[in-house]
Amino acid sequence: MLESFDVWMAILMGFISLLYASVGHGGASGFIAVMALWSIPTNTMRIIALALNVMVSFISFGHYYTNRHFKWQQFYPFALASIPAAILGSTISLDPALFKKLLGILLLVPMIRLSVATKQKSLSLAMVVSQEVQEDVCGSSRINFKAAAAVGGTIGFLSGLLGIGGGILLSPVILFFGWASVKETAAITALFTFVNSIVGLMTQLHRWKDFVFFPAESVLLFSVVLIGGWLGSYWGSALAQEIWIKRALALVLGIASWKLITL
Repeated sequence: MLESFDVWMAILMGFISLLYASVGHGGASGFIAVMALWSIPTNTMRIIALALNVMVSFISFGHYYTNRHFKWQQFYPFALASIPAAILGSTISLDPALFKKLLGILLLVPMIRLSVATKQKSLSLAMVVSQEVQEDVCGSSRINFKAAAAVGGTIGFLSGLLGIGGGILLSPVILFFGWASVKETAAITALFTFVNSIVGLMTQLHRWKDFVFFPAESVLLFSVVLIGGWLGSYWGSALAQEIWIKRALALVLGIASWKLITL
């Protein structure tokens, strides 16, 4: 029978799944942060986080695709370079302490973006640009292929290295350069996260062949996370984004970042 802290861990990760999926992310960085608080071994948390990431990002992409927010020409420049880079990053082992601190620092990026892009009078440059792009007839600006490939390769490498999908790093860049609207960005990052997570998961499973999921924890964890991902991505793709959920996600990321850096 599960201990109470395992149940609370699953609930917290389900909440993170809901928040991340609402903006097209898989949630691996948040999952890793939560599991770190419960002292889950680094190799185990990376595999579990990637497995959950694959499912959540796939569900999220499905909702955004169904609601016609996905455009293939906006996606492939990032994916072409990210896949081989993610494979390379996945083959590199990091010291557990360094791994946690590096991820904690990277979590500050989406936290800051979400914190400053909430109220109408204090929208960040990224959100202003994305709104202007969304009003354009074509719905998005022309993506610079070389720049997008460089961004995709860099983020793909970091994704493989850290065991995340990379959505939290990609979306701020897309919005900043005005390459897509908010919901188009969510669709792009959802599929980007899905592809990179599969690459990372396959590499990790190959390296750690003796890894075994804990049956009881896995059933509860995967069920709660899947429910959260479905609800979040449906809301984000079909309904207007609400300010409070961005603030809540920023708070979760801030706490997780602080815990990872100070662990």
